[in-house]
Amino acid sequence: AEVGQASSSIIASLDAAARIDMALAKGRYARWAKAIEATVYLPSANESTVISMDTARHPLLGDGAVPLSVELGKDFNLLVITGPNTGGKTVALKTIGLLCLMTQAGLPIPAGEKTRLPIFNGIFADIGDEQSVQEALSTFSGHMSNISRILHQVDDRCLVLLDELGASTDPQEGSAIGCAVLLRLKAVGALGAATSHYTELKVFAHVTPGLQNASFDFNPETMSPTYNLTLGLPGGSNAIATAARFGIPASVIETARGMLADGPRQLEELLTELQAEKQRLEDLKKLLKREKVTLKQHNADLSTELNRLKDAKQAIIQIARDTVIEEVAALTKDLKQARTALERERSLAAVANARDVSDMVRSRLKQGVFQPEKVSDTNDDSIIEVGDRIWLKEAEIEADVVAINDKTGQIEVAAGSLRFKLGREGVIKAKARHSKVTEPKIRILSAGKSIGLELDLRGKRADDIEPLLDEYINDAATANLTEVRIIHGFGTGVVRAIVREQAAKHPLVRSFASAARDQGGDGVTMLRLK
Repeated sequence: AEVGQASSSIIASLDAAARIDMALAKGRYARWAKAIEATVYLPSANESTVISMDTARHPLLGDGAVPLSVELGKDFNLLVITGPNTGGKTVALKTIGLLCLMTQAGLPIPAGEKTRLPIFNGIFADIGDEQSVQEALSTFSGHMSNISRILHQVDDRCLVLLDELGASTDPQEGSAIGCAVLLRLKAVGALGAATSHYTELKVFAHVTPGLQNASFDFNPETMSPTYNLTLGLPGGSNAIATAARFGIPASVIETARGMLADGPRQLEELLTELQAEKQRLEDLKKLLKREKVTLKQHNADLSTELNRLKDAKQAIIQIARDTVIEEVAALTKDLKQARTALERERSLAAVANARDVSDMVRSRLKQGVFQPEKVSDTNDDSIIEVGDRIWLKEAEIEADVVAINDKTGQIEVAAGSLRFKLGREGVIKAKARHSKVTEPKIRILSAGKSIGLELDLRGKRADDIEPLLDEYINDAATANLTEVRIIHGFGTGVVRAIVREQAAKHPLVRSFASAARDQGGDGVTMLRLK
């Protein structure tokens, strides 16, 4: 009673144990046979049924099996396999059938990853001897009984495998029956493979669309099969060679060869020669393949060497280009320095001439050549405004006030064409203008233009800075300015570096320094002139 109550649990446990045992068995077999789970598909109504086997092996032969690669349903539906006895024809049929059945049963199969198999409605095979004394069946009648059953059940979603089709009877009648069976399978649209030794079936497969010859190779040198399947080429039975290999006396073999008709003998010889030629072509193909790989590697090496030479050439060109650029830059620098030296020589000469003239004027003025009337009434404490006439104590001349700096107290005055700044203590406000001033007889040479107290170089090109600064310093020295401001801003510091480098070597510059922080700091350089 207690067992009956737990029956459902027991049944479920048994089912689970069976599933686990099945999974473990499949895994152990897959590891032993190096098997995989093939790609499986169910053909649609408008899709052809195609078998693609890649390096398939008989599931019981292990590593000793020669791989079989075949495709049915794409270019042809029926394959007629011929070749020597014990050459592997029957093993090929069994390999195709067993792997298709194992796949539909969910088992792994010993084949390559490219294997792709359909789901069939039925897989039919007539392989082996079906004779029976009890059923009064001979070998031939046993085969015909199986083929009859197959032809009544087959459709376009079935696989049919027939071994020694039409054998065990008169060769001519057997060949005719074999051709008729293949035509029926072709008409139904089934996939199939059949083995045979009949020459008529070989010819029939060659001339009938949808059928294809295939043969297992026979090595004419060793007189033994190679178990390699070749599509498109029928094979000879090589029955006499096989009999000799199994120990039939040589005299019997020679007698058999002598009794063989010319036609069949010539056909066998032709097939043997074709096999030898095929083997030669295969060897040549392998040789060409190896040479192709060698040439490909050689081309890759040449390409690498060519790229290396191109890189070396480019490097040499780049080095030459850099050398030329450096030489041109050095030559340009030398030319600029030469030009600057020439301009400085001209500037020094002009400044020296201007100073000589200025000294001569001052000397003549002191001697009374240009002596305005004395200002009789002066007042040091009087308020000086823009427009007033003042007396310059040191120069002993009169001048006009043009501007007053409220912060510094400096007064900017104009005396003729000269403009300059000086402190309040150096001037006296004149009470009245002298009515008549005698013009000096001496002509003062000046730059001919007004020179400001600062030069703004912001936004200028680096190549333009040096000549602009040199010209300004020369003009400022000619105008007797003792201190000027050079505005270059902060930026990257290139303009500041050029200004200070030129100031350090200019003959008219006494010293230079950054301006006070409230007057521009490092963005302005103050130059003190000689």
